[in-house]
Amino acid sequence: MPSDNEHLNRQADSLVNTGSVTVVFVTFNSSEVIKAAIQAATECADVASIIVVDNASQDSTAQLIGSEFPEVQLVRNTANVGFGQANNIGLKLVRTEFALALNPDALVSNEAIASLVKTANAYPNAAIVGPKLVEDDGPVIVRTGSVESPAKTRIPSDTEVEVEFLSGAAMLLRMSHFSSIGFFDPRIFLFYEDDDICMSARNAGFSLIFSSKAKIAHSVGKSSGSSVPLKGLKQCHFTWSRIYIEQKQKGVPAAMKLAAETKSSLNRKMLAAKILRNKTKQQLIGSRILGVRTFLEGRTPPTSADYFTSQNPDTDPRNRTPERNGQMELTACDLCESTSFELIADKDRHGQHLDTAICRNCGLVRHAQVPSELELQQFYSTTYRSDYNGESTPGPRRIMRAWNNGLRICSQVAPLLENNSRVLEVGAGIGCTVKVFEKAGFAAEGIDPGGEFLKFSRDKLNANVEIKNLYDLPKNQNYDAVLLVHVIEHLRSPKEAFNYIAGLIKPGGMFYVECPNLQAPFARRSKLFHTAHIHNYVPSTLQMLGESCGFRLRKRFGDDQDPNLQMLFQHLGDKQLNLDKDNYQRTVSDLNRSNPLPYHTRWRYVTDRLSKLRGYADEHRQAKKFVANLIRECSEGAAVGESKKLSHVA
Repeated sequence: MPSDNEHLNRQADSLVNTGSVTVVFVTFNSSEVIKAAIQAATECADVASIIVVDNASQDSTAQLIGSEFPEVQLVRNTANVGFGQANNIGLKLVRTEFALALNPDALVSNEAIASLVKTANAYPNAAIVGPKLVEDDGPVIVRTGSVESPAKTRIPSDTEVEVEFLSGAAMLLRMSHFSSIGFFDPRIFLFYEDDDICMSARNAGFSLIFSSKAKIAHSVGKSSGSSVPLKGLKQCHFTWSRIYIEQKQKGVPAAMKLAAETKSSLNRKMLAAKILRNKTKQQLIGSRILGVRTFLEGRTPPTSADYFTSQNPDTDPRNRTPERNGQMELTACDLCESTSFELIADKDRHGQHLDTAICRNCGLVRHAQVPSELELQQFYSTTYRSDYNGESTPGPRRIMRAWNNGLRICSQVAPLLENNSRVLEVGAGIGCTVKVFEKAGFAAEGIDPGGEFLKFSRDKLNANVEIKNLYDLPKNQNYDAVLLVHVIEHLRSPKEAFNYIAGLIKPGGMFYVECPNLQAPFARRSKLFHTAHIHNYVPSTLQMLGESCGFRLRKRFGDDQDPNLQMLFQHLGDKQLNLDKDNYQRTVSDLNRSNPLPYHTRWRYVTDRLSKLRGYADEHRQAKKFVANLIRECSEGAAVGESKKLSHVA
């Protein structure tokens, strides 16, 4: 038996006549307009066949086409897959030189198609040719710019001109060029798919030609109905797609800026709508706010109009995280995949709102709402250093402290490595640890998302660091050791990162992890949690994480009172989650033990505090001179002060 696709392909072959154009319609509840559109297309001499892809219409669209136009190739989707994806389904069945992607509310004529084909033949490099869309009797004013520069230009009649943008309501596509571009982006459900494909065509070296000689009648907005929930669906996707295009064409920072500006503007409009008690406007504005929020959360919006029946879809319980009886049902735990959480705090250390939850199965503590990958990329590539450390470029004291930390880590890890071992630091920051390992005789390198800290490491320390994310690195690198120092707490999925790092380390290689220790004594529970710390670890959860990704704990440095966990793992490849069932209760008990008086009167606190004060005094006296010598000697390739002590360690 042939597959459904094979059947459709054979049907497409049998329906091709002598014309050079296949007309492709995408319908959704289009019964009012599709009959006239198909009738107009069948009267065109250049049309070889007609394909209609129906996106699970709830009206009589599909039945009408099937009964009145048996010669039309009808593809019935079982779900609404979006405008671009449905077009792709139809376009992949085209067997002619050209395809005319046409909205069902557009009426084509024999003269219009002939004119479009003539223009396409006159411009062989043109991937897309667009007609004048006749919507009134006024002069032709067409948007000729892309979404990057949406200019409108008055174009004389009977003119052909190269432009940056053509409307998706009617596009003549040269299939040889269009196939090489890669069709429409399937992630775009609705709106801006024409902007995207036009930019992709131009980026591939093809041209876009607008011809005012070809005229096609277009009734705007009549192709899919106009109920309020359907308008809400469209508004949500209009907003999401606009920000998505900004990210795709200009990068993450530009998209985040646009999202913030859009959300701010919509919040003001929502306030005005509430004051005026305009429920319809509240619903449509809420739909747009939902578009912003789903984008920031790394999700695509709902694709059913049923989601937009409430007054404000952005606050509709169906679109939010459920909570009940002190327990929260959230995205699965990164460590054990449980979805049972308990809320343990609602503010961060600065008194700002931050919901923090603990997994009731394994005891992992994390943000209740984990940020999207897009939000994290924006945060760490731009504002993290200034927000978190209070400076965008490293000061002398921070550099001196980082160098001393590098010396400490190297002294812990180096005895287990051979000379010239390959060492990688993920999240290299200032680059001091990378430089320390290099001067100790190792082939050391580092990666970091970027910023002024990394600029210092390359320009001043001559450290071998690159602006890269972890997942930019190809696997099977066979590093002898990987360092992850105060990085794991910032990751959206530490388990995913550990598994990826396992593919970078050779069998038996070392993996050093350092992060804050949630089990360490503290004065006030309100000072524990930070916006930048998505996950919080105690010794048990960090060890469980390592073992679940194929690492065995080789050595732990320090004790339970140390503010930081310092663990050295060895890559053995045997992945096994040894769940510590008591860790949840133990961690909750530890979090409830805070008391400022016994905390500040501990002998350990007094000695640690005195040691820190001595260190701060040394930094104030010596930091500037230390950094000046460090930079000079690194630039000369000479050994630096304390780093000479490391020459024998390896």
